[in-house]
Amino acid sequence: MPIEVSYPGVYAEELPSNSHSIAPVVTNITAFVGRAISGAVEEPTPIFNFQDFRRYFGGLQHDYPMSYAVQDFFENGGGQALIIRLFEPAIGRGAARLSFQCPLTLQAADPGRWGNMLSAKIDTNGINEQTAAQFKDQYGIGKDDLFNLTLTLTDSKGKAVSVERYLNLSVSMEGKRRTFPNRLDKILAAESSLARVSHMPETPPGDGETAQGVDGDDGTYLQPSTYLGSRRAKTGIYALDKCELFNLLCIPPDRRLLPDLPQSEWDLPSSVRSAAAQYAAEARAFYIIDPISEWVDKAKRGELSDIHPSQLGIDGGTPSDGKVGRNCAVYFPRIIKEDPVNGDEALFPACGAISGAIASNDVACGVWNSPAGATAGLSGVVRLELDLSDDDNSHLNSLGINCLRTFPKIGPTIWGARTLRGADANEDEFQYIAIRRLCLFVEEALYCGTQWAVFQPNNEALWSSLRLGVGTFLAGLGKQGALYNYTVQCDATNNTLDSIEQGIVIITVRIAPVDPTEFITLQIQHSVLPV
Repeated sequence: MPIEVSYPGVYAEELPSNSHSIAPVVTNITAFVGRAISGAVEEPTPIFNFQDFRRYFGGLQHDYPMSYAVQDFFENGGGQALIIRLFEPAIGRGAARLSFQCPLTLQAADPGRWGNMLSAKIDTNGINEQTAAQFKDQYGIGKDDLFNLTLTLTDSKGKAVSVERYLNLSVSMEGKRRTFPNRLDKILAAESSLARVSHMPETPPGDGETAQGVDGDDGTYLQPSTYLGSRRAKTGIYALDKCELFNLLCIPPDRRLLPDLPQSEWDLPSSVRSAAAQYAAEARAFYIIDPISEWVDKAKRGELSDIHPSQLGIDGGTPSDGKVGRNCAVYFPRIIKEDPVNGDEALFPACGAISGAIASNDVACGVWNSPAGATAGLSGVVRLELDLSDDDNSHLNSLGINCLRTFPKIGPTIWGARTLRGADANEDEFQYIAIRRLCLFVEEALYCGTQWAVFQPNNEALWSSLRLGVGTFLAGLGKQGALYNYTVQCDATNNTLDSIEQGIVIITVRIAPVDPTEFITLQIQHSVLPV
């Protein structure tokens, strides 16, 4: 609206900007999928340090490899993780039951033996006619309908580690009492981290009644079907669909790497690796793969030539359609470190340490820098399972297998930066991790940063604004040293009359990463209003 002038002079008016800036997206959120001793099942839980993992998932446990991988992640500089706890019940549902003398039954909020250390007590302290009067008219709740509940979780020594207390509760479901905000099942579902209602009686439990958790079970090793879950139900690895964004994916083997365990049982099932790789590609994420045990056996026998990425069961090892393999990397060999649980040296998968180093590198240097070399040392690692020679390194690197090496004054370090499509024979444009992850970063940023264009009129004004926003974003990357060159096209050339009539706007972006300096084409497409 024009300024109304009333006297001679200078008038200032703020005009709305037609430009829409594109903000960089986070690149170092790492998702971990596996078993834990406690915690919510198939619910993505963000954590920011290992203390959070202790609080929500029980911390380190000897036969829970994911717990060690998460510790390695934070020890190597990782800043944010998403935990997907999976659970394989051995008997029943695995969650402890707490049964009162009346038919009221509670159950632990999530499965595990920890629920056997949970107790509950009913009391009516502080409840009187005056207390009930505030609920009488609106909900029909009387004094005899109300009770208090105390939940107490103790450790193995009987010391209370968590206490929850809830006042003025009711279990009545008759008439308008059903809408009472302090109804027991509603309160526990919304506020408690310890218990849920399994069966709610018609009458309240008596004053002084108690219940102790029983039949809580830690379950057993995960089956492939539990990992794979259901895309529709968002279970298994697809529980990550519940979160907005993750960048790195780690699924360590489910069994501890112990000498008395057959090596065939050490590895993650091939079907799980394949599904995880496909899912990472769809989610614009990057999957960190642990090597299979037979590779170690072959290397020890001097049969390094028999090792090949195709043995992982992911398409990255073949010269055919290798798009899934572009979003994966494998690191060899595994790591040996001191087990904080018992102080002994033990063998562990390296995916947690690798992802932590990558996440740290993103923050320090940018996603376009390779997470490898003399500055990519692995913290907490005593030594590697195998010492690879330069010739070994050369052979494996040419296949797209990243090596972990030990050097004087550096120690164990990452000495490879190729995707699973990084074999020399593939001649893939996404041979290098840094290039692939830079493109994933650009794709995600442009996808999120151009959402405003949906339903806008598909004309030159829209195209111009999109060119400005995308070009400004890419220019910023160029100034940081990520790009050698770039082009942005969004005009009548690539937005034909046919696409306009279909309600589609097309932005064609070509970027030349600093290394290598070939152009890689990205195309962003949105639905907009037809002209």
